[in-house]
Amino acid sequence: MLYPVRYVVTLCLLVVAGMTSVRAEPPYPWPAHSIVPIFFVPKDWDVNSSEVQAEAAALRSALLEVRQFYAHGLGGNTFVLNDLTVVQANGPKESYGIHWNGGNIYTDGISLDLAFEQLLTTELHDRGFPIYGNLSYHNEEGYIVLMFVKGAGGFAGGNGFGYYNDDGGRAIYGDWAIDSLQGQVAEGEYWWSGRRIQLGAVAHELGHGFGLIHPDEWGGPTEGVIMYSFWDYPNAKFADYDNNWLTQQRIQYFTQCLPTDPLDPPPAVKPYELHMLPTLGSDTWALHINERGWISGTSEASTSTPHQALFDPDLNIFDLGTAGGPMAQALSVNDNGVVVGLWTLPSGTRRATFSLHDSVTKQWTTRELAIPPSAEGPVAVDINNVGTIVGGTKEFFGQATV
Repeated sequence: MLYPVRYVVTLCLLVVAGMTSVRAEPPYPWPAHSIVPIFFVPKDWDVNSSEVQAEAAALRSALLEVRQFYAHGLGGNTFVLNDLTVVQANGPKESYGIHWNGGNIYTDGISLDLAFEQLLTTELHDRGFPIYGNLSYHNEEGYIVLMFVKGAGGFAGGNGFGYYNDDGGRAIYGDWAIDSLQGQVAEGEYWWSGRRIQLGAVAHELGHGFGLIHPDEWGGPTEGVIMYSFWDYPNAKFADYDNNWLTQQRIQYFTQCLPTDPLDPPPAVKPYELHMLPTLGSDTWALHINERGWISGTSEASTSTPHQALFDPDLNIFDLGTAGGPMAQALSVNDNGVVVGLWTLPSGTRRATFSLHDSVTKQWTTRELAIPPSAEGPVAVDINNVGTIVGGTKEFFGQATV
C-alpha cells in the first residue's frame, strides 16, 4: 500500500471544537499543551558567559524557524512555543553521566552513561519542570519538553507518551545540534553537521515528542519526509500519517495559526568561523584585531623565543621581531597599520615598541619608543588612528603621540 507525502493540508484552524483550557498538575507557569524548551548548562560553563548567551540566542532563533516549518507543513496550524529557559545545572557534566576523553567531541570524544537521561530529567523535575526521570511514570500531560544539553555530544532522541491529546513528550539534543545551530560546525564537515541539517533534526525529534514514529514502522515512504529524511530540511514534508496523527491525536497542541509562506532558506554564511593562525614554530596568540582585519599578537619561534607577530586578513604571518628576552607582544594595530606593544631584553628589562611597514623595502621595522630612562618597565597598550598611544610603566599610566 502506498502512503503519499502530504504537501498541502487543511486550512488553519483558529478554534478547535472540544478543546479545553486545562492546566497540567501541578500548575506550571507555562500554558497547557505547549512546548517548553530548556538549555541545560552543566557547571563546567557559566550561563552568564558570552559563549552560553550566544548559543541560547541561536537556539531561540532555530526554534522559531522550526515552529514556522510545522505551520508551513500543516496548513498554518502550529504549536505554542514558550521562551527558552537557560538552566545552570547543579553539578558538572560528570554528574549527569557525561564524560569527555580529550578527543574530538564531534566524533568519539564523548561517552554517556546509561543513566544520563534519568539524571538529567530527575534534576529538572526536582527544579519545577514538567519532566520525570522515570519513564514508566511520565505524568507529562500537556507539555512537550525540549532539552538542549551542553556537553552531551551527539545525543539526540525523542519520545511521545500515550495516545490521547493530553499526553506529552520530550526530546533531548547535544552539542551536534547546539554547535551546528550556532554556526560553529559547517555543513559537510560531518555527515550530520550544519545549521540546515540540525534544524531538520530538531523538527524530527520534536515530532517524536508529539508521538510520531519513523515511516518504516508503519510502512510509509522514507524519502522526502521529516520523520526519516530530516537532512532534506526544509524540503522534507509531513506524510499523511503524520498529518493525521498531529491533527487528531495531538490537536490540543496546534492552537496557533501562522501564514503558510515558504520558509526562508537558512543563512548561507555562518555567524562565525574558526581559523587557526599560522605560527613561527611554536605557540601563537591573537591579541587585537583592527577594522581592516589585521591581527596583532605573538608567536614563538620555539617555546622560549617569543616574537611580536602580525597577521593580514588572508592570515599571512609577519615577524615583527624580538629583543631576545622572554616576552614579545604586539598588543594593538590601528587601521593605518601602525603596531604597538612591548618586548623584553635578555636581562628581563621591558621596553615599549612600535612597528611600521616600509612601502619601499616592503619590510616591517620595530623600534623602541623614546621613553625617559627613569620610566621603569614601559609598555605601549593601544594606538588609535590619529597615532595617539596609551600605555604605562610600573609607576605611571598615560599617553604619548608618534
